[in-house]
Amino acid sequence: MPAFLLVAYNRMNDYAIIMSVFLLFSFYVNFIPNTTTAMSYHPGTHIIASLTAADPGPLVQYDACKKKIDELIEKYGLQKLGEVYHNFSPAGFTAVVCLSESHLSIHTWPEYKKINLDIYLSNYQRSNDDTVTGIYEELIRFFDAMADSSHTINR
Repeated sequence: MPAFLLVAYNRMNDYAIIMSVFLLFSFYVNFIPNTTTAMSYHPGTHIIASLTAADPGPLVQYDACKKKIDELIEKYGLQKLGEVYHNFSPAGFTAVVCLSESHLSIHTWPEYKKINLDIYLSNYQRSNDDTVTGIYEELIRFFDAMADSSHTINR
């Protein structure tokens, strides 16, 4: 191989090595999580509750509850990823809303005036601890209910 081609070849190899190191460093800086930040992460608050409603009316079909949940999602700046609502016959419903922050689920038994709630929001990008409590309290008011049991888990 002529000498000028050998020099050019070696320089290209040096350039390729330098670029590879630069690209690996850039990837590490931009995409590998900062372990100090991850270590201080507080996962969030999870409320699981059983309620009794004063009136079984709001527990019969999901329409009004869906509207309320959509209002709460907008009010608290949450991001809905998907939802499933189902009315049972003759009465009662299940609502499950998947959020980028986690989830919200509601199951009703109007014949017993009972509601089960499950609300969990992570604190990954912001603290949602007060949001979980706010949603819980607003749903209690919406259903005109009292808590039979409530468990708050600070994850």
